[in-house]
Amino acid sequence: MLIFRNFAVTLEISSFWSKGTCLLIFLHRFGCRLCDSRPMLLNELLPALMQQHVRCVAIGQEKKEIEDFKVRNFWNGELFYTLDKSVYADLGIQSFYSSANNWNRFSTLFCKTSYTMEMNTLDGDFQADMYKLGGVFVVDETGQCLYEFRQNGCAVSPDVQTIARVMFSCIMMEILKQSLKFFGTLVCSGCVFYVFNEQFYSVTICKGSSMEPTIRDGEMFIVKSLASQTKTTSRGDVVVAISPEEPSTFICKRVVAIEGEPQPSHEFRRIRAGHVWLEGDNKSFSRDSRHYGDVPFALLKGKVIYRIWPWKKRGTIQ
Repeated sequence: MLIFRNFAVTLEISSFWSKGTCLLIFLHRFGCRLCDSRPMLLNELLPALMQQHVRCVAIGQEKKEIEDFKVRNFWNGELFYTLDKSVYADLGIQSFYSSANNWNRFSTLFCKTSYTMEMNTLDGDFQADMYKLGGVFVVDETGQCLYEFRQNGCAVSPDVQTIARVMFSCIMMEILKQSLKFFGTLVCSGCVFYVFNEQFYSVTICKGSSMEPTIRDGEMFIVKSLASQTKTTSRGDVVVAISPEEPSTFICKRVVAIEGEPQPSHEFRRIRAGHVWLEGDNKSFSRDSRHYGDVPFALLKGKVIYRIWPWKKRGTIQ
């Protein structure tokens, strides 16, 4: 709880629930022993509520005896007081001498009107309405009242179990909202990553010795996608492709010849349209087009354009 020692703080009452569900208790006054029983009962719910970021606020009509109220540990949430008696009136909270209760729902005027709520450490006179009763309200982030209780007698208290059920429902709904929000963010991020990886750039780690000395085992590279520009592949490019022999694995080879050119291993044969000839730089330890023939453009995933690891060897690939 923030403490302001030398200046008043004014709040719009809607700010209590502007960031989430709020439990509001309106007291007759902090020094009233009958009033103390309500926050004392609800205080047991506070640890669980505050852990779920539910704001818990008790409001009185004065600051007299507020320090004693805190010392006796009746309420571990926030404490405010207001000298504006219209707050209670707009809420439909009765006085001892009221004979009828004509308020059956949360006042929209209460949600929209700004009231002055002064923090509990400021000096002030005893100005409470000695006959005013209290109430308990649970308000969600939209300003909708999920639970409302107004005293019709000084010894009447709210049903704590009902409040607990309402708060539990609010917490579970908030958890569900956050889970859906997180899941939505995760799905969107995954889609963006997939599209970027497939259509633009990706990071790849090379395994094996077939491209030595140009590329060594464990080195890391940026690969530019060839998904939409396979025709731009030219002789000498180092590419990543799906293995024609094992479709579940990728290979890293150099383009030695392109469509229409003679096959390096068979001078009188031409590379078919839409195909390239791939070989490793370390020919003694490379399984490539010499073994499985020319490779379709469709199997090419990207062109290796930049080494990023080891850091000392970073740079473009020749």
